[in-house]
Amino acid sequence: PQEARPERPPRPPREPRAERPPREDRGPREERPARPPREDRPPRDPKSLPGELTFKPFSALAPAPKSGGEGGGSSEG
Repeated sequence: PQEARPERPPRPPREPRAERPPREDRGPREERPARPPREDRPPRDPKSLPGELTFKPFSALAPAPKSGGEGGGSSEG
């Protein structure tokens, strides 16, 4: 079977890549000091935040509760 491809001219030689050691030989990108252990802070009270800032992923999907207000709805988990 004949190859239908036309003969393409040889490619011009490309300039070689910049020499760099393989990934295993390179150190980490930046040396950063170990972060100090953070003190135990109490879990934050959701009531201290304004309602607009609390993230409710399902509030847009679920029908709005008719008993307006935040009462710990069973549909929200």
